[in-house]
Amino acid sequence: MSSQEFQEKKKKVLIRKVTPEKVLEEIAQGNKFIVLEDDIDNVPDGYTLVDMKYKDSSFKTLVPEQIVWYLANPGEGNIDDALDTVSDFYGNVKDFEEDAMTEGKTSVQDTNWATTARDSHQVYLINKLTKNGKDYDDKVLKELDLNDSYVKSRVEGIAALLLEKTPEQLEKNPNLKDVLKHVTINLGKETIKTKELQRQRCYVGSHWEYKDKYVPVTKVVEHTKTYSGIDSKVDDLEKEIHDYREKKHNGKTGRHDDTLIRTYINLTYVTKENPKAQLDIKPAEKVNKDEQKKDQYRT
Repeated sequence: MSSQEFQEKKKKVLIRKVTPEKVLEEIAQGNKFIVLEDDIDNVPDGYTLVDMKYKDSSFKTLVPEQIVWYLANPGEGNIDDALDTVSDFYGNVKDFEEDAMTEGKTSVQDTNWATTARDSHQVYLINKLTKNGKDYDDKVLKELDLNDSYVKSRVEGIAALLLEKTPEQLEKNPNLKDVLKHVTINLGKETIKTKELQRQRCYVGSHWEYKDKYVPVTKVVEHTKTYSGIDSKVDDLEKEIHDYREKKHNGKTGRHDDTLIRTYINLTYVTKENPKAQLDIKPAEKVNKDEQKKDQYRT
């Protein structure tokens, strides 16, 4: 990052904390996590003032009442509405946290907010995928095309890459034959004279002696070292799934579909074998309301 880029980033960080007179402007922009720079006299309708204290520091935020309820009752309420709302909130918190880290001014309070938002987001994703928090909802899996052979094979391919399966292990799954590209990489050739292989050092190491049972020759032997691996990437497979589903559904896929598929991969394949290899679950980007209205009337 250049000095100029850092200064620009720093300016953005500094304006993350909002003065009371700018609150309504932030609300109009859809911000669901408003960090206050000063005390506020009148809390806007639909928002709650949360003052999180730690030792001598105070961290005041304005948060929608609906968010407070969802965070206090994770998994409750309308799942689709909750997923939209919590994702928006988590996105705002994540932006603030990342900016604070860039500025080197993180606090216990913003870390607590980020953890709470992330945990709640995860709960609603799991609730969307399941009927009771345990068994998958077949209807939702079908909507996500997880029973489609094209999507399923790539989902299994992503899991295999995350778990670093060997080519030998992958051969056992026929679904991955056309998904993961198996390559052999030549690391280089080394030249050895067989004559050298037929000699040995004398016992004091001062000179070479031929082994009696060998006849000296000068034939050159080339030995190639190879490495067998998989030339595929998780990002590429995710893009293939996304593009395929967009085309299949005429561009009308759900806002959280990619995130739900990632969550499904973690839960089904990765968590039980290697939790550290899980895909990062980020909040889905907010859908532009004007674009959403256009889609409703698009034929």
